[in-house]
Amino acid sequence: MIDTVRLTLFKDKFRIFKPELFHPHAHILDDHIPYGVPKVDCYQNSSKAVIAKGLCMIKLSAVKRFVKGGVQTTLTVEFSAPKLVYGNNLDELEQGDFITVLKILCNRLSNEMGVVVSEEDLKAATVSAIHFSKNISFVDYTTVNSIINYTRKINLTKRFDLNETKFRNEGLTIYHHSKSLQFILYDKIREMQKVNGRGIEENVQLHLDILGEVESAHKEPLEVLRSELRILKRPKLRSMLKKIGEPYIETFEEFFSKRLSQKMLQQYWNFIIEKLKPVIFAEDFTPQEVVKLILQQNRRIKPQAALSLIGIFYAIKHIGIRPLKTMLNTYFNARSCSRLLSQINDFEFPQSSRFEPFNHISKALSEFKPLKMKDLTLPF
Repeated sequence: MIDTVRLTLFKDKFRIFKPELFHPHAHILDDHIPYGVPKVDCYQNSSKAVIAKGLCMIKLSAVKRFVKGGVQTTLTVEFSAPKLVYGNNLDELEQGDFITVLKILCNRLSNEMGVVVSEEDLKAATVSAIHFSKNISFVDYTTVNSIINYTRKINLTKRFDLNETKFRNEGLTIYHHSKSLQFILYDKIREMQKVNGRGIEENVQLHLDILGEVESAHKEPLEVLRSELRILKRPKLRSMLKKIGEPYIETFEEFFSKRLSQKMLQQYWNFIIEKLKPVIFAEDFTPQEVVKLILQQNRRIKPQAALSLIGIFYAIKHIGIRPLKTMLNTYFNARSCSRLLSQINDFEFPQSSRFEPFNHISKALSEFKPLKMKDLTLPF
């Protein structure tokens, strides 16, 4: 379902009745914008006292800016929807939770942050950024780290315009990003254990009680893979909707959709699965079996081409496609290297037992049942 969302409201859809809570005070939004200044900004985040109570952070930004035809004042509201309801994002939302989210958000904006917004206006607020997410549990001794170690060997850059991969928390996170899109896989249980400020999630300390409850309820070694597809800009939202065959939508009510969240995550994951096939094949099979596969699918291949493919699979097994491509591009023509590596895309790869965790992820995305702390069960 969805996790973090950033909503944009226009001037006639909200009222700030405690401007002194903003920094600087939101009184400046009533003044003229100084000459030569493109915009004025006022910010407010939930207080430390509120967060200490176990409530999720809400971030507000009120902006007055020059636009074509005049001046525009907007308020952006950023929050984690599951944390708003449950106090954590291990528990996942359901379609029927939308009204609860609206009520809690309206009350907190009014009672804590000095802003009045109606539920109807929140429903119709424009979504300017959104994180689609899914938690997937394993209690069959599969480790999230093993899944991430396979995934880090693939190369997503070309198709999705992603420009960097970072590994954090001792290799337990894979993080692909561009300015408008991020895709993240990480170990949710390990993340909840991080209390030194280096985790991905905010308020990690508040997750420890939840983690204790989960671990005490399950004698089996529990692992939870968290996947997030973060779309950070509205033009990217438009293009991603088009990719999955959906019409353009804008409002919070329209984006609060199990079906839409599922399609977004499945579309991305299916592409990853295709990229994983040669990586997993290279891990399992001997040079003799690689030669057998090559000859079965291309009887006319020449010895030199067959040897180059064997070498490619050997390198993929040990360092992965992305590092291999980077290394080859350093010394040889990039176009020739891409053409050489693209040969592996023509093969149909047999599945092995190493594919079972990835099939489980695909099944979880296909079923898209909300994960709840209270009813974590054996996935297999």
